[in-house]
Amino acid sequence: MLKDGSGNYLLIHYKDELILFGPFFDFAKEQKHLRETISSFLFIFDGLFCTEFTKIFQCNEIMTIHSNMFSKRPMNSFLDEEKFLAYSLSLNDLIECVATGNPHLVIEKLNHIPFPPYANLPSLTYVEQNKILSIVYFVKLYNTCIKDGKDRYTVLLKLVDYIVKTYEAFDIEIIRTLRREAVLEATKFVTNHSNSAQGLGSSILNYINENLYADLTVKSLAKHFHVSEPHLRTVFKKKTNTTILKYINEKKINEAMKLLKYGYTISDIIKLLHFYDSSHFYRHFKKVTGYTPKEYVKILKEKERI
Repeated sequence: MLKDGSGNYLLIHYKDELILFGPFFDFAKEQKHLRETISSFLFIFDGLFCTEFTKIFQCNEIMTIHSNMFSKRPMNSFLDEEKFLAYSLSLNDLIECVATGNPHLVIEKLNHIPFPPYANLPSLTYVEQNKILSIVYFVKLYNTCIKDGKDRYTVLLKLVDYIVKTYEAFDIEIIRTLRREAVLEATKFVTNHSNSAQGLGSSILNYINENLYADLTVKSLAKHFHVSEPHLRTVFKKKTNTTILKYINEKKINEAMKLLKYGYTISDIIKLLHFYDSSHFYRHFKKVTGYTPKEYVKILKEKERI
């Protein structure tokens, strides 16, 4: 929650956007109401579109800003976009490290992440800009911690606590310390909930299912999850009782079957799903379905005639 002369604002990271809502009616003047106000905003926003959100809270202004740290208008004329983009990439890299639950890796990243660049915005001091940045951190960390749907309410309470402490702080070092504490606490949470073999296995499964159109390999997955290839294979086998490559190929063939129903050509599907070549695709398609792709298309056409 931010405040200026015209009222209260709420800035939330949503998908690839930072959304600034406001100004709101000033109904959280008292400290005891601040936590429940922020908590309510976050809970309700979680399942709503922006238009519905503005109706509920009677906002008369919405400004969306891309998550590469304020690089869109109306603010971009004030900024050195290269510095902000570099910082944004560092932040995203840090959040990915948090998702692994590896504290040593996170501390190493924290020690090398640059200070955020100063944006020459007449309406915001450097302290206020850092408060905005902290909210971006906290919400990204919140989203990372609840990916498996565990202890959502517990994480939210922590998020609100960090937002309130940051909102109350007026010293830049306190704000940075709170950010660092939040990052390390989120890492610890992920370690306790997701870094077991079962947790990591679930994360790998989710990642594969959400990225079927990527060039998925054991090497790329190991790099993404910051683990060795043998460890990745072992964890996945324990979780699924199958190999990573077999699982990937089966999921991609199931997706290919859907694409064939939609009328995509075989050559397009091979490119879209990153099969090595037509023989590679045909071999796995036959293994999974019992048919060649052409036989499957023929069956689909026959069903359409019935």
